[in-house]
Amino acid sequence: MAGDLPKVRISYQHASESRVVPVSGAWGGLTPQGDVFLCLYQELPMPPVETVRDQNTGEEKSSTREGMFEIARQIHIQAVLRPDVARAIAGFLERAAEKAEAATAESSKSDK
Repeated sequence: MAGDLPKVRISYQHASESRVVPVSGAWGGLTPQGDVFLCLYQELPMPPVETVRDQNTGEEKSSTREGMFEIARQIHIQAVLRPDVARAIAGFLERAAEKAEAATAESSKSDK
């Protein structure tokens, strides 16, 4: 057919800053231009304010901030996406999650 687009071979290459990061969640919104702004973060407990070691026994006691358990959200990735790209990634994640859940369910059945 006239007007058919040619086939394109796509190769994947890792950028020098590419790395695998743990992700606990996401936060974001819209940019003033209407793109999707996305931050992927990892949740970790906050370290104690201080630790005091008894030099005689080696025992350590840590103090927290006002007796409260705090969580830090370390942002590993920030991305700005066009809406169509955000939808494509959302669809990919949905399909991948469904496959992972099905594989886990199948694995659980075979373990019994």
